[in-house]
Amino acid sequence: MARAKILVTYGPACQSRRQLEELVERGASAVRYNFSHGNPEDFRKVVAMVRQISKRLNQPIAVLADLQGPKIRCGDLPPEGLNLEAGERVLISARQPERTVKWIPFASARVLKTVQPGHQVLFDDGQMVAVAERLVNEGLWLKIQNGGVLYSKKGINFPDSTLALSCLTPKDRSDAQAALRYGADYLALSFVQHEDDVMVLRRLTERAGRADIPIIAKIEKPQAVRRLREILQVVSGVMIARGDLGVEMPLEEVPAIQKTIIGQANHSGKLVITATQMLDSMIRLPRPTRAEASDVVNAIIDGTDVVMLSGETASGKYAAEAVSVMKRLIVEAEDFAKLRGIEDANAFVGGSEIRATICQAAVQSTRSMPVAAIFVHTHSGKIGRYVSKFRPQVPIFSLTPSLGVSQRCSLFWGTTPYAIPKIKSTSELVAFIGKITLRLGLKDKKVVVAIISGFPFSPHVSTNMFKLHEVTTR
Repeated sequence: MARAKILVTYGPACQSRRQLEELVERGASAVRYNFSHGNPEDFRKVVAMVRQISKRLNQPIAVLADLQGPKIRCGDLPPEGLNLEAGERVLISARQPERTVKWIPFASARVLKTVQPGHQVLFDDGQMVAVAERLVNEGLWLKIQNGGVLYSKKGINFPDSTLALSCLTPKDRSDAQAALRYGADYLALSFVQHEDDVMVLRRLTERAGRADIPIIAKIEKPQAVRRLREILQVVSGVMIARGDLGVEMPLEEVPAIQKTIIGQANHSGKLVITATQMLDSMIRLPRPTRAEASDVVNAIIDGTDVVMLSGETASGKYAAEAVSVMKRLIVEAEDFAKLRGIEDANAFVGGSEIRATICQAAVQSTRSMPVAAIFVHTHSGKIGRYVSKFRPQVPIFSLTPSLGVSQRCSLFWGTTPYAIPKIKSTSELVAFIGKITLRLGLKDKKVVVAIISGFPFSPHVSTNMFKLHEVTTR
């Protein structure tokens, strides 16, 4: 059984209910909706379809709404493009200059004011490279280092500059409000530079009455890497968005940065998703490359909670096969990590929180006693995430009276979520756990399970109870 989770991206290759359901049957635990290629009405239909699949399969499935963010692009250029030659100087500005110079139209003059001489400017995912020379009125003179042909609406990156730019555009605000209204389980925030960016989105969710929705910060800019510890303090998790990260930072640094992000997220008890081009060749081919297989396995061994498929499931010819391959790679990697004792090295370090200490004690009991499983009764899902971050080698079951929280828990490493009726007493909880234990097919007449909960049973009571309980299975 794979313990790391698979996040698939919705798109034309899985737009029917049957296609999407097959991805879940093959191992997907959550669905990502990319608002860069979508709109609120389409998102509403996708959420409804996911909920139908969830009900049919009796399996909670999370929906992650991925906000587009301020993707910076050049303006309209001639149909044949603009030829940029190494060594020449070009002007990037909002207004066309009066004299004849090579000109790249660019709408946001305010962004250019934060670019300093010597800072790099990249065009078309880094295919062309320039260096900033000097600011002039509403423009910026650049010297081309690596040339090429630039076409209309291609992306521009400013890897050295902290841009005076909100990470929430008007479109993002509208999309976020729709995502909250239609029942998204997670929000992913693009192009985060600073922890304050996250707080802008958090205030929006609070005003919408969804203050509890987890926010995932996408780490794709050097500024976010430098402020990772601060960002981790205000989010529920991070996504290593290696596409833009590989453009904004030297390519050779990305693998080490990925390992650092995974390690810091785990030690902070936060969810970590590894994304972008994991099985990219399966967009076109039925098998991944050996390098892609190694990429997935190494991410699992490093301790990622979730691996994500992007174009592989959104537009690929082999979407279902990609999920199957991903699941096999996860199982193989986890067997290797367990054999080498690597899982423990990647675990949460806990801290001074009482509930984290209780979770750590429960997980530790599974290493010194024959405990068959850990059952977590949770109203918010946070304790389920804590337990999963301690990386127990036994199954984790998150029990919650909230369907939304059970969907949220479906992304937690090693966790099977259950939406259950409201529990009023310990005896009720133990009885329900007994029923689940019977379904596990354990051969022993009596098994010991660990139970974590808050008592008395209320959303306002923090986790304060850990119990070892013997269950009779026959």
